[in-house]
Amino acid sequence: MNQFRLQAAFLLICVYFIGYVNCAKGTDHHRRKGSKVTTAAMHSSSKQSTTGTTGSAGRKDVEFTAPMENVSVPLGKDGVFTCKINQIVHADHLQLVWLRLDSQTILAFENRLVQNNPRISVSHEDRRDFSLHIKAVQPEDSGHYACQINTNPLSQMRAYLDVLGTDHHRRKGSKVTTAAMHSSSKQSTTGTTGSAGRKDVEFTAPMENVSVPLGKDGVFTCKINQIVHADHLQLVWLRLDSQTILAFENRLVQNNPRISVSHEDRRDFSLHIKAVQPEDSGHYACQINTNPLSQMRAYLDVLVPPVISATETTEHATVREASNVTLKCAASGHPAPAITWSREDNMYITPRGEEKALTYNGTELSLERVGRADMATYLCMASNGVPPAVSQRISVKVEFPPMIWVEPKHVSAWIGGSATLKCETEAYPQAVHFWFREGVVLTNTEKYDIRSEPAPEPQSYRMKMQLTIKNIEAKDFGDYTCSASNSHGSVEGAAKLYEIEVPPEGRTTASSHRAKSTHRGSGKKRKHQKSQDSNTTKFEDNRAFYDKQQMDQDQSSPPLEEHVRGALRKKDSDNGGCAVLRMQTITTYSLPMALLLMHIF
Repeated sequence: MNQFRLQAAFLLICVYFIGYVNCAKGTDHHRRKGSKVTTAAMHSSSKQSTTGTTGSAGRKDVEFTAPMENVSVPLGKDGVFTCKINQIVHADHLQLVWLRLDSQTILAFENRLVQNNPRISVSHEDRRDFSLHIKAVQPEDSGHYACQINTNPLSQMRAYLDVLGTDHHRRKGSKVTTAAMHSSSKQSTTGTTGSAGRKDVEFTAPMENVSVPLGKDGVFTCKINQIVHADHLQLVWLRLDSQTILAFENRLVQNNPRISVSHEDRRDFSLHIKAVQPEDSGHYACQINTNPLSQMRAYLDVLVPPVISATETTEHATVREASNVTLKCAASGHPAPAITWSREDNMYITPRGEEKALTYNGTELSLERVGRADMATYLCMASNGVPPAVSQRISVKVEFPPMIWVEPKHVSAWIGGSATLKCETEAYPQAVHFWFREGVVLTNTEKYDIRSEPAPEPQSYRMKMQLTIKNIEAKDFGDYTCSASNSHGSVEGAAKLYEIEVPPEGRTTASSHRAKSTHRGSGKKRKHQKSQDSNTTKFEDNRAFYDKQQMDQDQSSPPLEEHVRGALRKKDSDNGGCAVLRMQTITTYSLPMALLLMHIF
């Protein structure tokens, strides 16, 4: 019994296990199969969406499959134009329009006739082959016709209708047609309920031209003397330059998000163009299918601010001195920009053959025999009344060899003092500058301090150089050379440093130091300290005056001893206290010093 129970339990476990495995396999199979079905459905959906005709308005994959052929028809026979398209055209997404190009009129919009002409009709086959029928053609029917679809960009096919017939038939047909037209016109004018094409509907004011700055909104408005009912009259907005329809009633034909239409009480109709672009410039028309046709035209003028053309404008110019140079500046915009030249530093301009002036007008500025004074940054400004005006900076460089000036040429100094030699150069390209002493280039050391300072623009070709010699020794006296060189040449200038005796105040100061070291006792020091401080201050005044005199001397100066004596005698005459000062100095200091002072004066 126990054995039977064990066997039954084992069989139940096996059956359960086999059922679980099969279930798992089945689930996996269904998953894979479902995945395949989903993938296939996605491919199918993708294929359908690619080849389907439910694309957005203005799709470019809609194309004409064959050109529209010209038609030659005998007078009084029927003429037909046919447009063939590669796929079905749905009215919700694309609109097909028939046009008479010669008169810039719309004949039919989809299956709706715009012109009140019983001889014109339209048809289509499966919305792929569209036809325009003209019954009993007359001579005035000759001309260019177009089939147009509002793809992006616009698609249009054109063909010509040639009416064949004798002059007699043409004259007769013309008379019959003219009579019929007069009769039709008379009936529509006298009607009161307004059949399609009634002439008593008129524009109350001309449609005005519009000038709009780039990026702003433009609006055209048509004003009509009575309410326009869509059942009787159709109003159409046209772009005449490209012979395209923009809007039919309140329905946009062009897939352009910047274009919209509106009306007020169906009397005032407006065409809105947002953020106008240069390509929007052109002639526009508001048209009503009265009999004869009524149309108002106006021009959209897009004002474009100036833009300087980098490829046609001089960037910079470098010329040799005494040469001629022409600067060019080109700009685009609407209206055409005016070009004005000036200098950035507000200096005068002297154009070739003109008087000097602060500004000059023209696309080219010609400078004759330019010199370093013409070296500057020139401004080319373009303006046309549409903000903002723009400008371009043009740098003019004039190359010339270096020139040098040394002033003063003779500089005096004493042993232990310091002196500064100066020179100024002009050169372009900028020169390389050096100071020489006996053929050896001098550099910045504890002995020499070399400095250079360029002039500000536009005279950056000028350079000031100075050499300061410190703690002068006897060997430092002599000639020094300042040199400048560039690619066009080199030049040198010489300055001479010569020795003079130590100024009186310098000697007195040195003697006072020796006196302080030799006097015995501190009593005398304290006794004369106040007098010594006073003397030192006055000596410094004398030294300042002496330095001023020394800077003004030149090559033709009198001998140095006489120069110094004259300077101090002049100081004595101007300041009576100097005599007292000398007596105090003689009394205070040693006898040798007093004898030396007496010798000088």
